[in-house]
Amino acid sequence: MASYQQLRMSELRELCDERGIDRRGLKKAQLVQALRAWDDGNKLEGGDNEVIINGGDDGRHARSNSGVAMASTVPSQTSENESVEILRLKLALTEQQAKYDKERDERASLAREREIEAREREWEIERERIASQAQNNPLAPHSNRAVSRTEVHHLLQRMTNDDDVLGFFHAFERALQLNSVPKSDWPLYLPAQLNAKANRVLTGLSLEQNQDYDQCKRAVLA
Repeated sequence: MASYQQLRMSELRELCDERGIDRRGLKKAQLVQALRAWDDGNKLEGGDNEVIINGGDDGRHARSNSGVAMASTVPSQTSENESVEILRLKLALTEQQAKYDKERDERASLAREREIEAREREWEIERERIASQAQNNPLAPHSNRAVSRTEVHHLLQRMTNDDDVLGFFHAFERALQLNSVPKSDWPLYLPAQLNAKANRVLTGLSLEQNQDYDQCKRAVLA
């Protein structure tokens, strides 16, 4: 096997030209691979002939097993073209895969940015809605008319089976505070917002305990 790796680029190009190998755009490693592929193809076709490379411009010649110098074998255009074409296809495939991976990462990053922006817009709209509702809410602290239980119930969230119970009570209490509902009236609003399991807990309490919000809350949490 020829030691092409030790040759200079100019020598590799000269060898490619001698053997009719298309070397346009090929780097050193690719030139070496193309020359070795050409050698492998010619070994299969020409038997035991071997290419021996010595240093210098006139040290390259072909020799048979008997040691008699002989002219270089005419390159097989079919084998050479197939080897170079396979190499080019592999390079093109690698470049295409790298390009695809880069575009995929860019699309994923852009999708995440858009999702974050959409959530921020939704939160901004919700904040504006809450601010507007607080400004126009007839049940605000400075309202002069009586609090309507129906209107307050409309603002309260209902407990579901998947809810965090502490989170539910926090939201429930805050809504009542924002609407200036006295704490003594909180037990009146609680049962309608609880799920069936929590309401069964309240039915186990006495009437006096049901009128105490803190006792109701402790019983549900327990």
